[in-house]
Amino acid sequence: MFHDLVVFVLFLPICIQGAPSSWAKEESDALLKWKASLLNQNNPLLASWHLEPPATNDSNSSHLPNRISSPCIHLYGISCINASINRLNLSNSNIDGTLNVFPFSSLPNLEYLDLSVNHLSGNIPSEIGYYNPSKLMYLDLGTNHLEGYVPSSLI
Repeated sequence: MFHDLVVFVLFLPICIQGAPSSWAKEESDALLKWKASLLNQNNPLLASWHLEPPATNDSNSSHLPNRISSPCIHLYGISCINASINRLNLSNSNIDGTLNVFPFSSLPNLEYLDLSVNHLSGNIPSEIGYYNPSKLMYLDLGTNHLEGYVPSSLI
């Protein structure tokens, strides 16, 4: 009986990952802002990171802003738990840009971040260690053109 409960509790977050969340809009908007800052915004690997119109029954609603309906549904490199991004794996994705506007503070449940083997340049932002260092269990920024140090809060 206890074993069944443990299995249920462990798999419950996976079963409800598509549930609505208060932070899904913030996470998706933040990722789109970072994508827009990249030098190669039309990167085919990030093609799934596009704007989708919000669901509506009003045919005159074309004036409404578009956004990703959920960052957890079929977006390249993204995995979620409880409809919040917990893994971002964009290793070897030919991403060309900086981390200046990377949305560290908008991804409060991020546990795994792999941006290795890309064309990222500039400084490693200090924000990477301030937003929630206790959650981030894996970080790989290797094989890029980044400068500076990983914040001591992550070491």
